[in-house]
Amino acid sequence: MKKILDSILKNNRLTKTEAVELFLNTPWTEMVQAAHQKRIQLNGEKYASYTVFKTLNYTNICKINCNYCGFKCSEDSKDAFALSLQDMEEAAKDCQANSINQVLFQGGVNPNLTLDYYLECLNILNKKYNLYVRGFSPVEFIEFSKIFNIKIPKLINKFKTAGLCSVPGSSAEIMTPEMRELLSPHKPSAELWCDTMQAVADAGLQSSASMIIGSNETIADIVQHLEYIRNLQCKTGHINSFILWTWQKQTDLPVRHVSGVEYFKTLAFCRLYLDNIKHIEVSVLGLGKEIGEIALNCGANDISSVVINERVLNSKGLTTVQEAEEFIKHAGYIPLLRDFNYRLTQ
Repeated sequence: MKKILDSILKNNRLTKTEAVELFLNTPWTEMVQAAHQKRIQLNGEKYASYTVFKTLNYTNICKINCNYCGFKCSEDSKDAFALSLQDMEEAAKDCQANSINQVLFQGGVNPNLTLDYYLECLNILNKKYNLYVRGFSPVEFIEFSKIFNIKIPKLINKFKTAGLCSVPGSSAEIMTPEMRELLSPHKPSAELWCDTMQAVADAGLQSSASMIIGSNETIADIVQHLEYIRNLQCKTGHINSFILWTWQKQTDLPVRHVSGVEYFKTLAFCRLYLDNIKHIEVSVLGLGKEIGEIALNCGANDISSVVINERVLNSKGLTTVQEAEEFIKHAGYIPLLRDFNYRLTQ
């Protein structure tokens, strides 16, 4: 395995066959050592970055019905909500009052909301209050396209004109047919997800990518998922970063415990495989400070947090800039504040 690892560090691309062999036969300590060297090659050894944003979930009503989701609600649920335009105004004012200039704008696929609603929300947040809006996801664009009978590229451009600034590469989970069937059978195929992300790139919008482990995935599933993302990046170059999540128990869907060792090895493996994506994020929000600190030496160079108003996940993250900077310093790095597109802001 040393030969394969040395080859990767000489900037040779890992093949799918080599990747499976590498993952199955490499001790996790050797994997993370190689990934840390790759992190240094791409991002240096002194710094770790973070960002600050507020999550704005505009509705929890959703018709997709993914098997893992505890956030979604039916229209008749007492917990169902859809934010009004006045709510958007209040949220934007709150961001300004607290010196927050970025929002992550996501929700369920609510068939009762109109196209004008989304465009006006973006207009309020971006045009009126000058907030950077990272919003929606490929699955939302795909479903909106059906609901509003507008082709996806035209729809994305409408959203961009209204104030959408970038798009998170979420709603992916693990994109093999077997895992889609288990986790989210009503979500689009990997091919349609990638086509939608291509349309995002064609509109001039930057993005991210992700993967979630902790169900029934195999190493073959993981490799195929990463291959989709690496190929997409080869075509578009619009993916700034990749983040590895683990499942949180929200429904009756079986979720297995992902040990620290498994997470570190998989994170390192992602760093080695995704040779054309510069930044790897660790979710301190989802995994906690202890895992996050070690992960910065396993291939990751960013902690993502500070996340404000998280409602989908049980947050274990950092809530202030001071916390984030102290955390990064304690891990042995110099903190860098960046925006969603990895532009430094200090």
